[in-house]
Amino acid sequence: MKKSLNNIDNSKAELLLDSHLSPQQSALAQEIKISGRVLQSHFNDWLDFCRADLGHIEPDNKDFELLSIVESTAEMFANEAHEKDISIMTCVDPDIPIRLKADAARLQRVLLSMIVSSVYNANYNEIVIRATLQSKDSKICKVRW
Repeated sequence: MKKSLNNIDNSKAELLLDSHLSPQQSALAQEIKISGRVLQSHFNDWLDFCRADLGHIEPDNKDFELLSIVESTAEMFANEAHEKDISIMTCVDPDIPIRLKADAARLQRVLLSMIVSSVYNANYNEIVIRATLQSKDSKICKVRW
């Protein structure tokens, strides 16, 4: 099943989006890209729950840029939000270090879930994804969403 999901790969959707498409085809290709990411995210969440149930969950801590994760995740839903007259904005506290070490894929899945819920259940015209520095010492940086 994981291999089938990998066939809905973002790079394939990007290749399609980089070709000469009509506006309608481009919108459909964008929906395929987003749907693939959301489907992969849900599948990975399911795998995480299974691993957690077995006591085998380990975070994949790697260096990443928080701003990049936040902005790219918000960008995935920009078209859908625009179609519903919703603007998506991001705000990352400049006091948060540029590079962090954590499980970026898991963080992105949480952000995806929050954005999907917000876009599809919105009764308002803007969504703000805000990350603020809660506390920081030499090894740990706590971010509030």
